[in-house]
Amino acid sequence: MRVHTRLVLINLIGVLCILSGSAGLVIQTRQFRADWQTLQKDVEVKSESLERVRGAIGYGGMIHAVKNYVLRRDPAYVELFETRVSNARAGIDAYRRSGSLSEPERADLDRVSELIDRYEHAMEQAVGSNLESSRLDALIRVDDAPYLAALDRLLQGVGRQRLRIATDVDAGLARAGVWGAWMG
Repeated sequence: MRVHTRLVLINLIGVLCILSGSAGLVIQTRQFRADWQTLQKDVEVKSESLERVRGAIGYGGMIHAVKNYVLRRDPAYVELFETRVSNARAGIDAYRRSGSLSEPERADLDRVSELIDRYEHAMEQAVGSNLESSRLDALIRVDDAPYLAALDRLLQGVGRQRLRIATDVDAGLARAGVWGAWMG
């Protein structure tokens, strides 16, 4: 084989290596982008859902509506309570539909749903009661600490998922950088 033919063959092999490396980079980049978008969407839905739940339950939410009803017996607090319960349940439902859930997530969502159920029962008791406020408050008291801890675990889990996405993005960019350095 002549030298010229060998050089052409070597150049052709080099071009083929560069092209296959480029194709690999394009395929890897597309897969990385699709995976990242899916994860990002799931985490955003979970985050927005939990914010909706927290807003519906927390300060100015259903818990305070029950307490204010007990103190003031104003039917407007019952309406506010019902709206907040509906918002909280919608947030929980959206979270459940957001994608794959771990068993701890399911358990914590069930726990938060149970909190809502307990406050619904408390409001029903309050509306039908003629007891004075302090006695009624003692009667319908709900220990919400374990339920709010479940909500907090869900919020922390979403934070960890966000961190994982950022780590995956960094790793994907590093892999792309290695491919680019190899090809360059």
